[in-house]
Amino acid sequence: MCKECGYAVWPDQIEGHLTGKHHKMQRKNARSVAEEVRSWGSLVPFASELNIPEKVDRAIAQLPLYKDGLMCKLDTRRCKYICRDKKTLEGHWRQVHQWSVTAGREGGSGRPKKEMVERRYNEATKQVYCQRFFASRGGSQYFEVERVEERQSEDGTARGAGEALWNQVHNNAMKRWGEIEKKNAETIQQVQKIEANPWLERTGWSKYLKGLNRPDLLKCIREPIEDPDAQEEGEEKEVIEAAIWKAMGDVAEISQASIVDRVGVFVRMEVIRTEQHQTRYQPLQPYQNEDDIKDHVRPWRQVLMFFARTQRDHDWASPEYQFTRSQQRAWDELIEQAREVVDDSDDDDEVDDDDADDDDTDDTENEEEVGQDHETPTQLNNIQKACLNFCIELLNQTITRHEYHSALVCALAVLGVNDDGWKGPDRYPPILSSMIKISRFMVVQKALDISKVEDEFNDDRPYDFEIEDTITSPAAASARKKQGGCLQLVAKMMDKFMVRGSHSPMQWMLDLRTYGLKIHYNTTATGHIGWQGYDEILYKNIQFNMSQFRGMVHSLVEQCQQLMKDELLFCSSSICTEDQIPKVPWKLLRDNPTDQRPGWNFLQDQRTRMPVDGQTWLFDHIGQHDSIRKRFLRPGSQSGVNKESLRAYIEQVMRFKEKLLILVHITGECMFKNFCQRYARQRTRPQICEGRNLHDIPGS
Repeated sequence: MCKECGYAVWPDQIEGHLTGKHHKMQRKNARSVAEEVRSWGSLVPFASELNIPEKVDRAIAQLPLYKDGLMCKLDTRRCKYICRDKKTLEGHWRQVHQWSVTAGREGGSGRPKKEMVERRYNEATKQVYCQRFFASRGGSQYFEVERVEERQSEDGTARGAGEALWNQVHNNAMKRWGEIEKKNAETIQQVQKIEANPWLERTGWSKYLKGLNRPDLLKCIREPIEDPDAQEEGEEKEVIEAAIWKAMGDVAEISQASIVDRVGVFVRMEVIRTEQHQTRYQPLQPYQNEDDIKDHVRPWRQVLMFFARTQRDHDWASPEYQFTRSQQRAWDELIEQAREVVDDSDDDDEVDDDDADDDDTDDTENEEEVGQDHETPTQLNNIQKACLNFCIELLNQTITRHEYHSALVCALAVLGVNDDGWKGPDRYPPILSSMIKISRFMVVQKALDISKVEDEFNDDRPYDFEIEDTITSPAAASARKKQGGCLQLVAKMMDKFMVRGSHSPMQWMLDLRTYGLKIHYNTTATGHIGWQGYDEILYKNIQFNMSQFRGMVHSLVEQCQQLMKDELLFCSSSICTEDQIPKVPWKLLRDNPTDQRPGWNFLQDQRTRMPVDGQTWLFDHIGQHDSIRKRFLRPGSQSGVNKESLRAYIEQVMRFKEKLLILVHITGECMFKNFCQRYARQRTRPQICEGRNLHDIPGS
């Protein structure tokens, strides 16, 4: 409904209506209004879907009400035609009913008498109140509006119908509420500007992942399941993903071993830099326990699983991202190598089945091999090289406009999703630390693979030996000499995409980790309350005494109590007695401040017991009182709910919350300060406090 024009507007015509001669709104503003309105639910988009009611019990507030309506009574069961002009009604009679008020003749001749025409007209016409949605074309027919003075009090039958309708509304509301709660829990919502969450504002996760299903995102980064018995129904065996998962773990182990066995302190100090011109004196160290690499490589594995499951065909909504051309080539090579590993594994399984009946000597040799200590290889195979190359390509990207134009940053956003919210600054920086450290391992491994320098000590060769290049081509040898050794390659890669100032995904990780740790270790509340003597409060630039403060608080408390009692709980003195209003058992309330789950509150604590069910009490209370129930029901509508009354109630809820929030904020801070100061004064008089309840002490 257009409130100013007084008629309805189709959803696809809102923009044109607002920019027309009646409103002359700017097209940009009109477009934003149209998009917002079209996002509302249960809109009728086409004229063919519009059901014009024959009669409504209340006038629609946004439409003009006409009190001069004329209804046809010639066929009351099938014809409900209404107009506002006598000639138009007579034309309807002639065309539809083939009848006219002047058709009869008194005595068989001559014109009918005036009294007879008037009587026939009154018999075929009923004066009604009416409204219509549109001024012309489809939906422009009038419909009857029941007069207030014609309403009759509800008898027993009407009361039963009202209760049945209320039960229907109650069940639909409970069902819809369950669906909304489930959807809100699974769908990622964008953080609003008014929410004080600097961590999510800094990461931009909620905006990038807005509208996506949380379980789907968590599912796309989980470890691949190769066992068919452990998979869910409809899932395929993820052999390609399993090969990539294993290859990433092997790359991390080999790279860590290279840090220990194949490079010296200069390379390790070079690779730990975070700035371009920085001198570090503590070299990069491997993990204290070699097996810890299996836990710390998990974020990198999850990143690769995200790409593996979003690059293939899938039937769920996934985040948008794009590879660079070099990243796409490296990914295609990794997938190709993974397929070859899977094919070779299938061939080996067939050979093992054919040779299952070999002699005991082979079995003994296999048992001896299994019993030997596992040694980490020093060279990468084909799939491991492809995995390393792809990871380096993810890091080797310069972000020119937005950080989420980097595929690696997009994947890391998914790693910030939690089952019931987001990983905060206490949990996400360790993930970034693992990503950063293993990235440094891989940079050293990549430099070793390019330079192909074997770091073995040879007594027959002086320490300052020349690098023997096995490439016979002079051009290739010249290029290798210009390229330099492992240290020079590490320095080049570090300056290009591994330090701050490179505008790379690594800089994004370094900065975000620093910011997260700063929030985690330095989050403190700022105090603004001070005291002047025992009765004057200093709050920033405001000064007032306790009498003024108490008067304001008591007045606000009374307003909240009255608003909740009369407008929210419908427990005014004419409806409920004081004993019928649910009492809050303040002394039995329990809370767990350490539970940080979004939406959790003290009402969900198992130790808290309320006298009534807060989810259904208001529904039941309204259903027991006809005067209240009639405010929210509209029998002639499709949903059975009076939406105008519902909106008015929600506005009262918002008004109550505003006042309550002020009370919580003021009393929660100031009263605690007051208690602490009074308690400190009581400590100077221990003989008063000893053996007595604090509530019995004057002034406590």
